[in-house]
Amino acid sequence: VGLCVARVVGAAGGTIYITRGGPTPTDSVAILPFTTSGADAEVLADGIRETLTNALSRVPRLRVIAASSTSRYKTAPADPQKAGRELGVRVVVTGRLVQRGETLAVIAELVSVADGTQLWGRRFARPAADILGLQDDVAAEIVQQLRVRLSTADRGALRTRYTEDAEAYR
Repeated sequence: VGLCVARVVGAAGGTIYITRGGPTPTDSVAILPFTTSGADAEVLADGIRETLTNALSRVPRLRVIAASSTSRYKTAPADPQKAGRELGVRVVVTGRLVQRGETLAVIAELVSVADGTQLWGRRFARPAADILGLQDDVAAEIVQQLRVRLSTADRGALRTRYTEDAEAYR
């Protein structure tokens, strides 16, 4: 009888997992300072991190730690799991910005605070003149990987740009 009950509960749990589309959405995230390939890229990396933080903070039901609270990890790169526990989040975004000539590359990953596993990672590369598009792509992909459901209005808010001029942004 116990074995039959265990099988039924297991099957029901599997069905719930499948019908919900996999793991539950993440409700909290911190974006740690990005590492860079040089001093010039450092200011740009800070801007990208702050822009991502601002964009993600517009997502309903997602608690995003302020960039000013994660800045303390800039001087000494932190263990993502330890930083996540200190900040009280489930997922940490880590990244690296590399600038080679007129090309910018952002390598980003999501790290589970619970067990330190990499949940997702991707490299984004764009011409430096398209930094705004690069940020949009990184933010949209992170939201998708966090499994946060967005309305059409929320998607529009996520892509809000305060300038279309990459030079003005710099």
